[in-house]
Amino acid sequence: MLQEEENIEDIDRVSELSFSSDASGASLLLDVLQGAKNGTSDGDDESIDLNVYESEDEGLQSTASKESKELRDEMRHVLRTHGPARFLERFLHQNKMSVRSILETLNINLPEVLSDFSDEDLLPLLKYILKHEASRRLKLPQYNTLDDVTNLIQSCDNIIVLTGAGISTSLGIPDFRSDDGFYAKLAEHGLSEPMEMFDIHVFREDPSIFYKFAREILPQTTQFSPTHAFIRLLEKKGKLNTLFTQNIDNLEHYAGISPDKTVQCHGSFAKATCVQCRYEIDGTDIYEDIRKQRVPRCSKCGQGPPKRKRTRERSSSSNSTDADSIVEPGVFKPNITFFGEQLPETFFAKIGSEELRKCDLLICIGTSLKVAPVSEVIGLLPPTTPQVYISRTQLRHTQFDVSLLSPFSDWVVVELCRRLGWFRDLKKLCYNNRCYQPAAKRAFETPLDIQFIEPSTYIIDSKLNKESKKK
Repeated sequence: MLQEEENIEDIDRVSELSFSSDASGASLLLDVLQGAKNGTSDGDDESIDLNVYESEDEGLQSTASKESKELRDEMRHVLRTHGPARFLERFLHQNKMSVRSILETLNINLPEVLSDFSDEDLLPLLKYILKHEASRRLKLPQYNTLDDVTNLIQSCDNIIVLTGAGISTSLGIPDFRSDDGFYAKLAEHGLSEPMEMFDIHVFREDPSIFYKFAREILPQTTQFSPTHAFIRLLEKKGKLNTLFTQNIDNLEHYAGISPDKTVQCHGSFAKATCVQCRYEIDGTDIYEDIRKQRVPRCSKCGQGPPKRKRTRERSSSSNSTDADSIVEPGVFKPNITFFGEQLPETFFAKIGSEELRKCDLLICIGTSLKVAPVSEVIGLLPPTTPQVYISRTQLRHTQFDVSLLSPFSDWVVVELCRRLGWFRDLKKLCYNNRCYQPAAKRAFETPLDIQFIEPSTYIIDSKLNKESKKK
């Protein structure tokens, strides 16, 4: 028995090293798989839509026979109970199954381009899928309805809220990744790789690319939405532990949410810093330059014309700040986090603190959860912590206990407050000159149609929208 345990430990250690070393191979295969599924590959592996990631009702289901379903259920049990290493030992080595047959049993349909790949070639892909499936959070079956959500909000005192651009769309501020979002508009303007606008290496080489389009995301208002007011209400009720926001519009500040309760994961336009001398100014000081598509220059270290650009190899390091990295000294950059930059220290301090482990309810609002490391916050919570998702569309790469889908998150929070008995409290926060009144009027005066889709999804829409769709 002792010998068997030692062998299993050896398998775990070897497989752990093997899983790490196969990451690059898996990434290439995932690109192929994603490209075959969508007809394109955007490099965003967070959005990969594999059946293995779907809900307990849909994921790993049989498409062929009762026998294959039974085998799939057995695989799931072994993976969940014993982990990827012992899964491979059981099915790959003991049962002598091929990698391809395991993938097929797991409902991973390989494209024709991978038909000639050997088991050795496909093994990194299998390991990647097993690792992610084993770590994927499972839905808590006891939470399914709106009443469950309102009961949780009433009883919980350490609620973490994670927000994305969707909470500001009722203000006319675009989100980033929807079909009509900011990235789609950038593509229409001829930017071949829209995310390059927020690439720190690109900014250091040519900041004019960022400032050509930055006015499109510049906060046009300091007025907040009813959803911001709802988060403020959670704080007033003594229920808010932390707000993690990915937004850069700083509207949570104007909504009155306390700074010590807020983590601006991607920074904000509230401040701007010179990339050369680090002189910091109020963000509004460069708004005029941004609106006129000018590169704002620092008054402390030079207002002269840009220096001649140097041609250089792009560094893969995100921390490079040498002279070659900054080719136009005196350029101001808003204090927003670009791709290639580390997130603010406050983010890492908070996720490493005891506060995160105190969380008794997570509410995600208006985010597709596609950008790490913020998207990984949900996996850091205890698996028994209830999780609620509020957005326009359903997520497929992670499971929430209850999903509340609506064109506007404002409609969802108004309905929640009706059921909580907080309707007047929310209305009081919204009907003042700091809340955007067209959004408040739409939120409180729109008759809502609420449709329940088992086991735990709601569609909350305007009754007028539903009637017009019928026509």
